[in-house]
Amino acid sequence: MTRNNGFTILELLLYIGVTALMLSTIISFFFLFINGRTHNNAQREVEQQGGVIMQFIQDSIQQASSVTTPTPSNQGDVLEVSMYDVDYGTRTISIEHTDLIVEDLSGVYTLNSDTVEVSGLSFTNVASGTTRDSITVSFTVSTHNISGRSEYAYADTFTSTFTRR
Repeated sequence: MTRNNGFTILELLLYIGVTALMLSTIISFFFLFINGRTHNNAQREVEQQGGVIMQFIQDSIQQASSVTTPTPSNQGDVLEVSMYDVDYGTRTISIEHTDLIVEDLSGVYTLNSDTVEVSGLSFTNVASGTTRDSITVSFTVSTHNISGRSEYAYADTFTSTFTRR
């Protein structure tokens, strides 16, 4: 009786099949992890940019001596305030294409980075004629997703109300 120490073709096919199944499962989890991480990075970028923009608008309203546009009980897509600090003069915040534009005596500059887009900018002056200006601000920040891949897509709407000091 001879003893064969090798594998049969059936055993070899079974081992290859089990190994292929384990590798495909590991690779699938790896890609799910990478896609989740990419989506979280996109979400973090939108939240960070939205917070920076909202903080800048809040500071502009609270440090203003007056609000020119929008007038009380009106709404618009441009905020124009006269700043207490004469180095800034009148500050205008508006949207151009997908960028938030700030214009004052120090120059014209874009407030958001090129990785995000800003849309739906709205300012509502909810103050009555006898109170200090109170401005409700609303805008949407979304990722600049040129690839069209879903893991890069994220958008959030930011809304808040600030009163001039």
